[in-house]
Amino acid sequence: MKILRRSEFNSVPWKNGGGITHEIAKKERRGKILWRLSIAEVGQDAPFSLFEGLHRSLTVIAGNGMDLRDAFGNLAHSAAPMQPIAFSGNEVLAAVLRNGPCADFNLIFDPQFFEGRVDILFGQNAKTNLASPNNSIGLLCLGESMACNGRRLERHDLVFLGEADGIVELSSPSEILRVTLKQL
Repeated sequence: MKILRRSEFNSVPWKNGGGITHEIAKKERRGKILWRLSIAEVGQDAPFSLFEGLHRSLTVIAGNGMDLRDAFGNLAHSAAPMQPIAFSGNEVLAAVLRNGPCADFNLIFDPQFFEGRVDILFGQNAKTNLASPNNSIGLLCLGESMACNGRRLERHDLVFLGEADGIVELSSPSEILRVTLKQL
């Protein structure tokens, strides 16, 4: 079990001034992204960065969400709060905010090497076996705090669980975002 604290994330303002990306963790090979986890603060309508050859999963974790529009202005994806959406990093998209700024969690991965999935666990208080062979699991605290095997996590802290962690005990009164990366 490895905890990544929000205070340790690498934060970078966007070149267009429309937001900030907080990089949580990433794995690269020969300078290419294998996978990356991040939180983006989206302050205004803005084009999305291309991640050619990669797959994306986006979950709005704060705010009213956004519409992702294609190069012709047509609705390509609707990003409602707490509803993960998946799409190709090759898509040319622009975000149009719904009633103000929002924050979203992003999983970007190379589908040649990984399968990725994001889902929401609601108010978990349980012992559960979240890890399985070839999987890595990340749990992002979306509420004020949560506990994982007795270790306290604050809002937007992330805990990585490996196969060796086996059964974990979760305690959270609010939502937890679960990221699953399965190595192919």
